[in-house]
Amino acid sequence: IQATADELEVGMGKVGMPLRVAVTGAGQSPALDVTVHAIGKTRSIERINKALDFIAERENQQ
Repeated sequence: IQATADELEVGMGKVGMPLRVAVTGAGQSPALDVTVHAIGKTRSIERINKALDFIAERENQQ
């Protein structure tokens, strides 16, 4: 996650908060790495993809 933030040259908040909401559905949770580990890689990726699909759908409606 940090590597992606560094690559995009943005702060961790710009990557971390949207990722937290995508994975947990909430703005607050335990540390993101702990949360992703607890939920599991496959389920986390599914939730992230679902969030990306939702965002793309919303953009297409505008």
